[in-house]
Amino acid sequence: MEHLNCYGEATLYVKPLYIDDLWWDVFEMSSNKKEPMSLRGKGAFALNGVRIMETPDLFDIRAEESEYELEKIQKYSDEDIEKIWDDVFQQIEDEVKRFLKENPDPDSYFPDEENCHGYYTLITYLHAGDKQKVLDKIAEFRATPGRIRSPMKRSFDDGKTRDGLDFIEAWCNKKKVQDL
Repeated sequence: MEHLNCYGEATLYVKPLYIDDLWWDVFEMSSNKKEPMSLRGKGAFALNGVRIMETPDLFDIRAEESEYELEKIQKYSDEDIEKIWDDVFQQIEDEVKRFLKENPDPDSYFPDEENCHGYYTLITYLHAGDKQKVLDKIAEFRATPGRIRSPMKRSFDDGKTRDGLDFIEAWCNKKKVQDL
């Protein structure tokens, strides 16, 4: 059997459990900690992990409707596809081993800011106890509109809407977000 219309890539992300636990504490959603682990992956109000590995396109033999020319489509056998995925899984296994060797304690894992998005950065600083750094980063994000997108907004009785940065700022200052 030949595969005529396939596409493949692989990306490996990492995220210590403390990221979502603290995130949910900040947003007063601690009950999420009891939910299935799958909620942490791509669930509502779960932060994305940090990308630690990405393969180039493994194969890209998608046939565009308007340009469908059979002779332009590379053909892969089942054995070819199996070999490609075996190689990818070996790369992933090697990367996981390397990562765990370099980061044996998940609670102390702290990625470079260039490798993670704004909220992940804020939560790692918060986890490390550096509330001043969190507040400084919040000020930096607010000074540059569009640099960080709030995944959560909540309206309160006073008619004001607070975003994710408001919640984290309140957490740092030991206030309730509705008091901001």
